[in-house]
Amino acid sequence: AWPALNMLLIPRLGSSERGITGIIARRESLIVGRETVLFQVTGATRTDFRAVKLKENVGIESPDSVVVYRDVAYWLARDGVYKMGEGGEITCISDGKVRNWFNSDTYFNRARFQYAVGAVDPLRNKYYLLLANTGSTDEDRWVEYDINDGTWWGPHKTDDFTSVYMTNILDANGLFLPVICSTAGFVYKEQSTRTDGTATAIDFDVDSKFHDGGTPDIEKVWGQPTLISKIQAAGTMTVTPKVGALNASAGATISADMTLGREVFRRIGTGRFAQFNYRHNTAAQDCELFGQEIGFFELGSR
Repeated sequence: AWPALNMLLIPRLGSSERGITGIIARRESLIVGRETVLFQVTGATRTDFRAVKLKENVGIESPDSVVVYRDVAYWLARDGVYKMGEGGEITCISDGKVRNWFNSDTYFNRARFQYAVGAVDPLRNKYYLLLANTGSTDEDRWVEYDINDGTWWGPHKTDDFTSVYMTNILDANGLFLPVICSTAGFVYKEQSTRTDGTATAIDFDVDSKFHDGGTPDIEKVWGQPTLISKIQAAGTMTVTPKVGALNASAGATISADMTLGREVFRRIGTGRFAQFNYRHNTAAQDCELFGQEIGFFELGSR
């Protein structure tokens, strides 16, 4: 029933089965995207509306990834996350340290990019992107881009539920409230008192860097590590050291008492490198690390 005169054909007809993959409405501009190209609709009347090519080799993968916040648009393309600034410039904001998130199969299922979901948290000034893990068909991971300082954080995951959508709703005071929706039909919000549920814990699992003392080709005797942490009411964290080459096997685990704040462990052995894994996965217990120190003595090169 739509009059043919009101239709505008976007070029490259037949080049993709998906056709138009997203629309960005920013100020007075209307950007129409296909998988590998962006067009801007210009004109003042029905007789002179036309599509002008805006960007080649950059398109929109997911319509739900498109978010416009403070006149700046964010969206997911094939090779990363892009933004259109207030002046209309288009830049990739994921190039650099997190480029492999979107250009390899190590982190996410790129075949599911078309189902990615984007949202902005106006309370923390962050752009969130919900994605599927490698080998998964559930959008149960998310990453976040800090709009203020341009840093990326993640990937994140919760074991409490399987996420399917992210958005903002209005609370009882008419203020924006960022929420995550689950496949079971429930809506979850962040809470200030604790970061995990009473039954399902967040699995705090962190690897330190490979310590080499500035001499990566020299054997060393690694001494007693000192761990500094926030004093908690209860809790035990598991520390697993690795000493040797970069492919060293895990050593005997160490139990760290989270109620002490400072704890000195046993000597961990001899090798060119030392690395530590910290893990805490008990529900309703907090864990916050401030730092670690370890002394060493050089033995020489083999």
